[in-house]
Amino acid sequence: MATVIDALFVTLGMDAKAFKKGSEDAIKVSDKLTSESKKDTQKREQLSKKTAQQQKKHSQEFSKYTKQNTESVRHLRNQLLGIAALFTGGRGIARLMSSTADTAANVSRLANDIG
Repeated sequence: MATVIDALFVTLGMDAKAFKKGSEDAIKVSDKLTSESKKDTQKREQLSKKTAQQQKKHSQEFSKYTKQNTESVRHLRNQLLGIAALFTGGRGIARLMSSTADTAANVSRLANDIG
């Protein structure tokens, strides 16, 4: 067992190049991860901005269509009110004519009764 420990001690003592190479590789990987993280963050920010712009555009379009819908409903309501007023006015005129005819008939009968 002493030979294994001696071998390790000799390997570690003489092989500092492997440690340096490993630490340099670790630094490179760390730098690479940092740069990829920054790139990813930038891409996410760009996507977020594009999404915000699209949402704003859709919101404006929705607002525009809502306004058009409101105007259409208001116009339809006004036309329906006009038709209802015309119908009610027509019924009023019909009742006036009927009432006038009844009154004329009653006056005629009264005149015949009075002589």
